[in-house]
Amino acid sequence: MPPPDPAGHDGRGRAYSATQRDIHDFCVYGNARVTTRCDARPALAGKQKSEMRGSLVDLMTVRTVARVFGLFCVLAIIVLSLVPGVDRPHTGLPGEAEHFIAYCSTGTAFALGFWSRGSRIMVALGLTLLAGLMEIMQLWVPGRHSAIADAVVSSTGGLLGIALGGLLLGLAAQARKKHRHLGASTGTLQ
Repeated sequence: MPPPDPAGHDGRGRAYSATQRDIHDFCVYGNARVTTRCDARPALAGKQKSEMRGSLVDLMTVRTVARVFGLFCVLAIIVLSLVPGVDRPHTGLPGEAEHFIAYCSTGTAFALGFWSRGSRIMVALGLTLLAGLMEIMQLWVPGRHSAIADAVVSSTGGLLGIALGGLLLGLAAQARKKHRHLGASTGTLQ
């Protein structure tokens, strides 16, 4: 995807979304919150444009994989929460640890898949509601018991996972910015 022109179009009359501009800014500048207009940005040479498109494809792939993995985790949580107690696989860890790990990994995946703060807030609310709903639904599953403590541990795991994913995104943006700065200071873009 080429960078958007100053009018915010892709050259075929279609407008770019804010997300596409954020991804472009993250790839080029290492920061998804650049507020300058495209016409104020320096022109990229042919090799730089090619490398930027490759980076964009890589980032889109990471986002897509993270989103799919997050959805897979949600489905696994639902299935494993609603399976009767005798049929559910056990890891050998305490139940609270299983809840924490499941929701933490789900939160991290979704945070890596949805970059905006608003999206991460919605994911946090969704995981918290999911934790409560799964505990309520376990009231009707044979061999399972519902506990408020399990819902609290699950919600805490989801929130910590989202924070961890946000931290990883911030570190990746800083590393990318530093890498681009070092490439610019030596006269090459790596």
